[in-house]
Amino acid sequence: MDRSATGGYRDAVDIATIIYWYAKSTELIAYLYDDPEGQVVLIDNG
Repeated sequence: MDRSATGGYRDAVDIATIIYWYAKSTELIAYLYDDPEGQVVLIDNG
């Protein structure tokens, strides 16, 4: 399951997919920018 059907590594594709989903998540954006708790996360990590 860690390899593609041809036996090649897929880690970079998998990581890129996760980052894309994370960046496009409307729930995450709402949490970080509209929720006071999310704004604390942004401030603490900025």
